[in-house]
Amino acid sequence: MGSITCRSSSNVASPSLRHASQARDQPASSSAKNPRSGPVRAKGVLDTGDVRKGLDLDFVPRLSFGEDCLCIAGALTSACLAFVLQGARRPALSLLCGCVVGVTWRFLIIEKAHSRLLCPPEELAEKNSSFSEVKGVLVHYKKVGSGAKEKPVIHCSHGFGASLYSWSAVQDKLSEGLQTLVVAHDTPGFGLTHRPRDLCDFTLRKNADISLGLVDLVREEGGADESLSSIWMGHSMGCVSAGYSAVACPDQTSSLVFVAPAIPAASVKGASAPPSSGAVRLPKRGGIVSKLALLLLKPFALIVLRALVRSKAFWEKSLAIAFYNKAKVDDDTVDGYRKAKLVQRWDIGILMFAFAQLSEFGKTNQYLLHHLVAMGKEGKKIIIIHGENDNIVPVSNSRKLASLIPNSELHVIPKCGHNPQEEVPDTFVDILTKQL
Repeated sequence: MGSITCRSSSNVASPSLRHASQARDQPASSSAKNPRSGPVRAKGVLDTGDVRKGLDLDFVPRLSFGEDCLCIAGALTSACLAFVLQGARRPALSLLCGCVVGVTWRFLIIEKAHSRLLCPPEELAEKNSSFSEVKGVLVHYKKVGSGAKEKPVIHCSHGFGASLYSWSAVQDKLSEGLQTLVVAHDTPGFGLTHRPRDLCDFTLRKNADISLGLVDLVREEGGADESLSSIWMGHSMGCVSAGYSAVACPDQTSSLVFVAPAIPAASVKGASAPPSSGAVRLPKRGGIVSKLALLLLKPFALIVLRALVRSKAFWEKSLAIAFYNKAKVDDDTVDGYRKAKLVQRWDIGILMFAFAQLSEFGKTNQYLLHHLVAMGKEGKKIIIIHGENDNIVPVSNSRKLASLIPNSELHVIPKCGHNPQEEVPDTFVDILTKQL
């Protein structure tokens, strides 16, 4: 699976409120500056506690009186200068010029205040966090359970906008119920995984490659045989990564678990037929398009993205759509999802991930579905779990997938939304402990 360098143990503790505040005002630790040397640990850590309690997630920058005056002075000066340069004509245009300068200046001051809040991912790590370089990316992951050497490792891939936090309600229970090792990692672009520079590192195929490497790593740490099979589990968009991982090593795949899979169900003919040559050529063409789109749209997209993600109301409304039981959308859940907005380059990461998907959009779905059908015919167990009241990915899509993929089992959970593993964790675990 390529070279994999272990970066840390699983004993990264959480910073307190005081230390988290200090971290924002101090330069990054040496391990963050040089991620290729030594174990990765959070700076200013405690032995216990939840990192989310020490984060200023509701920070709203406020301009001082002096900064307000500076913006106004800049606007007035620009307006007067424009008025003079135009020969005392077009006063409205001069006024508009001044307003643009004032608003831009104010925006830059606010962005600078926000940037001071950001810190390296290691400083946001929790006590059971680990960081390892896998396939050239410094990956944040959590593993639970000692893992019986003869049992398959379960790997979990999260959905869009989420992180490994979305598996926290079931990771321990699955490990205990199945007596095996359960590992989850943050997809590049989300959570605490470092944001790479190359656009191709943000594709779901790359994430699948990381999943394979990470499973090899945790097996090696546990002294297990690398030839043992794995169980690939994904939620929503993460099902695509889980599917790609299984396709890459079908002989070492025990089962697949798709939770509210965001895999569009094609026709039986499309799923059974071999992928067309266009599906192979598409990633290269899509890569060119995505790079051009990123270059042209990046400034405007960043402004919109920052405004949305920094808003607690945005997360509350989005999660309320995803959850059937609105009472589950409490402060802890909302904070668990939005914590990553304090990571350096979080906005660039999401943007690069979104544009990277253009390189895989369209016919590549036919490629994945074709191989899933083939795996089902070969006897691989494929479990599909879906909330009956999912407002994001309709349950009808999973019903169609189950009809297309041989040897698949569909479990529809009533009174449940898009996130069964969070909304009804006990029911979710009960299904899997009986089926796996």
